[in-house]
Amino acid sequence: MITVAAILFFAGAFLYVEWEARQDYIRGDTSGTFAAGKLLIPERPAPFVAAGEAAAFNARYLEDPDAAELSDKSFTRAVSLDPANPFTYMYWGESLQLQNRHEEAIARFQAALELVPAWPPPAQAIAISQDVLHDSASKDKP
Repeated sequence: MITVAAILFFAGAFLYVEWEARQDYIRGDTSGTFAAGKLLIPERPAPFVAAGEAAAFNARYLEDPDAAELSDKSFTRAVSLDPANPFTYMYWGESLQLQNRHEEAIARFQAALELVPAWPPPAQAIAISQDVLHDSASKDKP
């Protein structure tokens, strides 16, 4: 039986983790969201998706060498908690695109499409990554 206290605790914990994720963007430190999610609501993927996105941002714009690894760790945890959630794969793919890791991004978008075959956003994101890969391959050729 779920009590009102349990519902309020989980709601409060989720709001705290969501707030922590926003602060991570401002501070440029993604460890807070990951730690808060792991401690307060370890069975839900949302805080790990938030931590992964924040870490990807830091990897790209703050050139944090550890952020890419934390982003992957966060999304891996989110997928392990809810492997049938296409949004997690979509957000992971977008985070990989942000880090210019387009081949890996395409794989995540394809995973989202396997779960929801007619979903336009992953198909469009695949096309974007393929264009970037094609353009960079064209620049490398003499």
